[in-house]
Amino acid sequence: MLGDGTNLLVRNKGIRGIVVDDEGKPVAGATVTAVEPGKDLSRITDLGSVMESMGGQAFTDDEGRFSMGGMKAGTWNLQVQAQGYGSEVIPDVGSADAAAEIRVTLKRGLEVTVRVVGPEGTPVRGASLFLADAEGRELTNMRDFDMVRTGDDGRAVLRAPPGTLRFEAVAGGFAPGETTASVPGGGEVVIRMPKGAALKVIVTGSGGSPLGGAGVELLDAAGKPYGQRFSLDNIADLMGGSATGSDGAWYRKDLPAGSWRASEA
Repeated sequence: MLGDGTNLLVRNKGIRGIVVDDEGKPVAGATVTAVEPGKDLSRITDLGSVMESMGGQAFTDDEGRFSMGGMKAGTWNLQVQAQGYGSEVIPDVGSADAAAEIRVTLKRGLEVTVRVVGPEGTPVRGASLFLADAEGRELTNMRDFDMVRTGDDGRAVLRAPPGTLRFEAVAGGFAPGETTASVPGGGEVVIRMPKGAALKVIVTGSGGSPLGGAGVELLDAAGKPYGQRFSLDNIADLMGGSATGSDGAWYRKDLPAGSWRASEA
């Protein structure tokens, strides 16, 4: 204990629960992630923001049960995923000292073929695919991150929960492409990707010399911070974080066309 024990952040809260399928049978090996409301682990400005957004993570045992401890008090969105199932997002789950067990039901995912093409209609190879529901909640199974990529014909097969979903594709050299489709649907889902743009920002001091370590935030035309999808194609950029290098430069590529504003963070 430090002094009288005040002003300490005590992480002794937790969330526990059970994950079952639509027949009530336990789902073993499901990933349960607590995410700060309003945050998206797959759309980030730098790698550090991922850790800041996570409250904890656990995996279900053979009985389908999970437990996350050592959490700070607060409210979290639980993202629950398992191989062969659709993802579920449970909003506004509070951490507590003796949390009641939460029951989550995962529905079997349906196979969906996605075809990704470029501006001229040619197949895009190696595109990563992401899913969100009609409310914009992330459904991508990040445990299998970057394992589902399009082949030479621009196609990939993934499992998705039934409903109206937003399909998004990310690939090097292209701006993100997306489309909305219903599952089950009447055929393959086609995503068209425009060519990507690049932006380089140079930050200088009052004397005009390059300023290293300056924080940079990229804002869209509406003033909203832009977060890129977390893909192996852009991991080098994201590892660079949101600060300028020793030359005062900060760089982003594969951006959608449009008006952007760079702000010192």
